Amino acid sequence: YLPNSGCSFKAKYSIYTDNLTNYNGSNAFSSAKFNFLYAYPITKQLTLLPGVNGRFLFGNEIPFPYLNYIGGNIPGRYIDQQIPFSGVNQIISTGNIVMTGNLNLRLQIFKNNYITAKGNIGYDSGKISHIFSENKYWGAALSYTIDSFFGPIEMEFSTSSINKFGVYLNCGKYF
Repeated sequence: YLPNSGCSFKAKYSIYTDNLTNYNGSNAFSSAKFNFLYAYPITKQLTLLPGVNGRFLFGNEIPFPYLNYIGGNIPGRYIDQQIPFSGVNQIISTGNIVMTGNLNLRLQIFKNNYITAKGNIGYDSGKISHIFSENKYWGAALSYTIDSFFGPIEMEFSTSSINKFGVYLNCGKYF
């Protein structure tokens, strides 16, 4: 749960149809999604965690359940296309093209006790050519985690351009 080295990369491409060629009488639409996270140990107790996430929707008349969403701490916790974003504890819909970058710094202060400073930035747009010029979000959080026998227990305080202040409490591992 609290890695201090290594990387994770996930990518997914989906085509949505209801008869192998169309969706609801119109052209099929598709999505491309990616997540990258790297854990770089600066020292034995200090780990830098940069990451990038994105999801692109291609097509017209995309149904509401397939739109892009950002928010929360866990990718896909509430819906498959949810992209985590510090400072936004609920999920909010975004444009058809969304990208986020995050930079976390985790310090082990005692055995199984960690403080993490989190920062992220996000962009969304209706078109890929406008991704950095339409909507911009920022978020930050500070969390304290105890890696217990029952799994991690975490308390996080956050803020963002969307929510002024938030508190998040997690008990146990993510599945």
